[in-house]
Amino acid sequence: MPGRGKDRIHLRRAVPEDCDRVCRWRNHPSARRFSANTKRIDPESHRKWFRQVLRSRKQVLLIAIKEGEEVGVIRFDMDRESATATISIFVDPRKHHTGIGTEMVEAGEVWIRKRRPSVKRIVATVRKENVVSLRLFKRAGFEPAFLVFCKDL
Repeated sequence: MPGRGKDRIHLRRAVPEDCDRVCRWRNHPSARRFSANTKRIDPESHRKWFRQVLRSRKQVLLIAIKEGEEVGVIRFDMDRESATATISIFVDPRKHHTGIGTEMVEAGEVWIRKRRPSVKRIVATVRKENVVSLRLFKRAGFEPAFLVFCKDL
């Protein structure tokens, strides 16, 4: 379970005012290094993406807050047909290596169970070299289900 009392992670839906902060976090070198797309995101593309996610019925963007401070982002991409939510998280770079990512994932699970009871599985896609995220999801009770093999051309 997420931390108790004042140390607990709280999640709120993202609002337009979060856009620039989220862009900074997404573009931090440590976030880019392990993202599906490792290239820097230009601010206008990010703003367009952010507006689309806020309007989407298939995606939910949540801001994680701990002790009154925004500490990260969780995005759920919903697939109603398979009753699956794919989770994506990133942590404020100043909070890396503090264990906050695991707390965020656990809080996200509570959020999904409460607000999207039709979701029966949460899926995370993690780069094999992202040892921190692999450890984080294992700590949060996730288990490998598939191996995806890739070949760059």
